[in-house]
Amino acid sequence: MSRSLLLVLCALLPALSACEGFLGDDDDAEGDLFALATDQGSVQVLAGGDVAASLQWEGQSAAAGTAVLTSDGQSLFVGSDDQVVAFSQSTGAELWSAPSNLTGPVVALTGPGDGAVYAMTLDGSLSAISVSDGSTLWTLDLLVDLPGSSDDALLFAGGSLILGGGPTRVLSTSDGSVLATYPNEDSYVSDMSVVGGALFAGLSDRVVALSLPSLSEQWVHPTSGEVDNLVAGGGSVFFSILGGGVELLTTSGNPVATAGDDSVFEALARSSSNLLLGARSDATLLAWDEVALEEQWSVSDADTPVQGLIVSGSGVFYGNAGYVDGINASDGTSLWYYQPPGNPSALLGL
Repeated sequence: MSRSLLLVLCALLPALSACEGFLGDDDDAEGDLFALATDQGSVQVLAGGDVAASLQWEGQSAAAGTAVLTSDGQSLFVGSDDQVVAFSQSTGAELWSAPSNLTGPVVALTGPGDGAVYAMTLDGSLSAISVSDGSTLWTLDLLVDLPGSSDDALLFAGGSLILGGGPTRVLSTSDGSVLATYPNEDSYVSDMSVVGGALFAGLSDRVVALSLPSLSEQWVHPTSGEVDNLVAGGGSVFFSILGGGVELLTTSGNPVATAGDDSVFEALARSSSNLLLGARSDATLLAWDEVALEEQWSVSDADTPVQGLIVSGSGVFYGNAGYVDGINASDGTSLWYYQPPGNPSALLGL
């Protein structure tokens, strides 16, 4: 059954209980938790179950076309426009809103770590913001202090604050000073992921594995083009090449398989059931196994923009066309549709 037909049925038959599952059901608190931000500034935590997306709470942040989310399991932090807001993850109570001295829209947000979340802005500033009260602990002008930084490659993981670019750097969380560097001839870094004390990064012509915190090189895997998405976990490194399909490596750098075509992927994810997921720019969602990249299923919703792909627990959540779809990982069927106020601009598994 198509989405449009379901929505018509729900509109005509409001008493039909199945409609609640597709459009959200506030009464069902069972399911895998995920957070959602929209371009209208709505911030929500939902439980995605087998038949419904159940709203746990809703808050408000600055309205913006893009947003970034991070969490420590206790608090949810939202970067939107030139604002970072902290919410209690369990109740939705706003803990603080900070700070007015951010100099531009937030494009990356990571942490918490060592008592702070770290926000990068579009105009090239990096700020450490106290998790206790939202005060600014320190700020750097990346264009002056750390030239060559990639515009959104920021990660706190494995106890290290990592800033991607040319070079990639490990920074001190106390003042932003440089502790280690990895030379890179340009500032391009697509995605970074940390597994077992190793940093995996997608660059313009290769995937690299670097030890933390020293950034010493473990291995290099040359690629045929720019790496535009990368995820690592479960002994594998999964990445996409801009206009060149997807590839799979072991975490020791050994090639496993490729699924090549001329597609562009907007997002990748890895499920708890050892499925590798890719959201293609033509709004097709594909799933491959983690052994040989054999396609398991695909779903297509043509002509709708990709607005997020995440996995939380056993759930797969896919934002497109103003909706979030709850996807059955075993076969790709849609379990429900949830329509938030505004278009999804960020999703985060909790």
